Amino acid sequence: MPYYFRRRLTLTENLPAIGAGMAAGAVVFYVARLLLQRTPLRTDDRIAQLGRRGEVYHRPRPERASR
Repeated sequence: MPYYFRRRLTLTENLPAIGAGMAAGAVVFYVARLLLQRTPLRTDDRIAQLGRRGEVYHRPRPERASR
C-alpha cells in the first residue's frame, strides 16, 4: 500500500482556494445584506413613525380608493 504525505503548499498553489473562499464570503455577505434591508410587511392598520423628539407613535393608515 503506497504511503502519501502532505507537503506545504506555496502561495501560488493556494491562490485558487483563497479566491474561492473570498468569492463565497462576498456572496454570503451580499445575500445577508439584502435580507436585512428588506422592508418588513405590516399586517395591521397602523404605520409607525418617529416624532420630532425621536419617540415612536402610530398614525392610521390612509384609506385606499375603491375601484
